[in-house]
Amino acid sequence: MNRLRSASLAILLTAVGASASAGVITTTFLGTNGRAGNMFDLQVRSSSLLLTGIDVNLSGAGSTGNLVSLYTRLGSYVGFDSNAAGWTLRDSVSVTSAGTGNATFVNLSDFILDADKLYGVYVTLSNYVANSTSMRYTNGSNSYANADLSLTLGIGRGEPDFTGLVFSPRTWNGSIYYDLATTSVPEPGSLALAGLALLAGLGLSQRARRQRAAASIARGAALGA
Repeated sequence: MNRLRSASLAILLTAVGASASAGVITTTFLGTNGRAGNMFDLQVRSSSLLLTGIDVNLSGAGSTGNLVSLYTRLGSYVGFDSNAAGWTLRDSVSVTSAGTGNATFVNLSDFILDADKLYGVYVTLSNYVANSTSMRYTNGSNSYANADLSLTLGIGRGEPDFTGLVFSPRTWNGSIYYDLATTSVPEPGSLALAGLALLAGLGLSQRARRQRAAASIARGAALGA
């Protein structure tokens, strides 16, 4: 019984990201320039966030095998734009480009961003080659905010790593999808019920992912209209 409880508790702890509510923040899809990727700062407000996916603005409509990678570091990207120290690769996802000015959805593995923390974010095309599909961004510096987080943008990178040219200032084009993360764990006596709720929540999470993908496609269609 104790072993079962321990296993159930482990499952619940991995499900800390079960959402209280879903959110999205969008910058712009105006483009005007582009290379390998962007770095910018993300400030989480009073609630931890479960980041679930992003939209990006890619050129080369219909091109396949575009490997979008997302890194984060605790603290600002400033001073670490050409230094890999402290950066964590969160996920790399192969996508088909929806074309310049449209939202290309990237279904990331979920991860937590802690409340009241500043993160540097690096979104890049890991297999970027000059004169091929590029990460489109906009010249200039801009800030975007809602009740859950704020974005300060940022720079463009000429190469898909921590070397090469830096273009500043540049505004990342895209959307960030997230859930408000919960951190409460039920008492041991309620683990069985919580487990059932978890299974139901996983089903809802999959449905939410499909809805986000559909919303991204709809947003891309609207932007391209």
